[in-house]
Amino acid sequence: MDSSLPTPTRTLLVSGVSGFLGSEVARVAIASGWRVVGISRTRPSYHGDGFQWHAIDLRNTDFDRGLLSGIDAVVHCAGLAHQFDSTGDDAADFDAINATATQRLAAAAAEAGVARFVLVSSVSVYGPGEGVRDEAAPCHPDSPYGVSKLQGERLAAQALSGHAATELIVLRLSTLFGKGDPGNVARLIQKIARRRFLPIGRGANRKSLLHVEDAARACVAAAEQSAPLGPLVYNVVGFTPTIHELIDAITSEMGHRRRRLWLPTVTVQAPLAAASKCLPRSGRLQRMRSTLGKWLRDDAYDGSRFREAFRMLPTHDLTSGLRGPIAPRFPECNAKSPLSPIGTKRLFDIALASIALSIAAPPIAAIALAVRLTSKGPVIYVSRRFGRGNRLFEMPKFRTMRVDAPELPTHLLMNAEAWTTPLGRLLRSTSLDELPQLWSIFKGDMSFVGPRPALHNQDDLIQLRTASGASDLAPGLTGWAQVNGRDELSVAQKAAYDADYVRRRSLRFDLWIIALTLVKVWRREGVRQAVDALPNRGRAA
Repeated sequence: MDSSLPTPTRTLLVSGVSGFLGSEVARVAIASGWRVVGISRTRPSYHGDGFQWHAIDLRNTDFDRGLLSGIDAVVHCAGLAHQFDSTGDDAADFDAINATATQRLAAAAAEAGVARFVLVSSVSVYGPGEGVRDEAAPCHPDSPYGVSKLQGERLAAQALSGHAATELIVLRLSTLFGKGDPGNVARLIQKIARRRFLPIGRGANRKSLLHVEDAARACVAAAEQSAPLGPLVYNVVGFTPTIHELIDAITSEMGHRRRRLWLPTVTVQAPLAAASKCLPRSGRLQRMRSTLGKWLRDDAYDGSRFREAFRMLPTHDLTSGLRGPIAPRFPECNAKSPLSPIGTKRLFDIALASIALSIAAPPIAAIALAVRLTSKGPVIYVSRRFGRGNRLFEMPKFRTMRVDAPELPTHLLMNAEAWTTPLGRLLRSTSLDELPQLWSIFKGDMSFVGPRPALHNQDDLIQLRTASGASDLAPGLTGWAQVNGRDELSVAQKAAYDADYVRRRSLRFDLWIIALTLVKVWRREGVRQAVDALPNRGRAA
């Protein structure tokens, strides 16, 4: 088992674990200390320690309910999503999967005494409406999908109504997107990438979006925490751009020129309306009118109730969220050629890291041996940090703390020096404990210069960096904040320096920061890492 992950003490059942959201829920849950039992009709791509998979089709009434024995919570992700290209009335399929199967699993969870049942629903249950809608808004779904999702909520509540031991939490997710997205945002990206897209309307209408990683974090948070007032319904929203802002963000990420042309809505609506009158039985025309109506309408939702109840903020904004679905599928759009600023920085990092690793190999080996001989515990401590696009990565350091050190940030420890190893004091004061991160730079997880990687519990810093665009950069071994005070700076000051670096970044500026860093290290100024959280026992930093 990965020693950097906590030992599982709770068990979570995730349905639809082979799907876009279900696989991400499994990953986030395991990283949060859950053991995961996944069920789905097809084998998931996710695998690893702490994960078991069972082939289950919830449409069958005789599925093995014994799987729910010993389960602490259920996250029900399984469902049939929108099918815009279907040619018939698929309301029966939606009902069987999104409603009846939901009732069946909820009833089984209640019988097994599962403490919490988290139902993944959708804002589609509201149907068309005006303004920013919260959970009190009336539900008038206008699609088989939305109708089936609302019916699933009602049937789940009915199945659990006589079982006080099982708490129901309904999460109405806004439109999901992210790497591997099979939905509408991915279709829009494909059309823009192929330069076959001309917007209809000015794009002033809004669409609430949610990155799949933030959706998974919301599901796990709901499974972990009790709802403040009993069975509740929550909207889960990441951000709400206008269509114009969404299109501009996609074209900008691809390096395309922004299009200013658009089709007036009347030029499309009028011909479709006339054709529908001439061919009233044409299902294709009716679906085209329905799709156009959804494209043009406002779909804005208020997710503040969930954020306040579970104290969870989204880690992805529009720019960082789009990088996942765009970069792997359309590499020609990334503008990362060796001659681009991004490509130049990457070539610089690889070249300098190669040279530094060659020169530092003997000192690294000597430090590793010294750490091993002078204190008990592993030589290297690997912590999980937020990197580019607020994605978690593993950052190595030489261990500088005793293995029995309390699991607290250094600045919260009473007499922190007492927990530091004798060699650790020297390594910290000279920043030699950071040498293993040269490998992270060579791999591409980090850069020589950039914002320092944030810890998972630094929500305020992550939020400020996301707002300024600093979260879109690779984290650095050093940075503009590090040479301007480092641990003497407040979170707001660090974020301000990170934002300033975003505006001023260039190869020349990076070289200047590296030179200042060498001076600071030589003088041993501001090198105490007061905000670094200590790891689990036996993995102290």
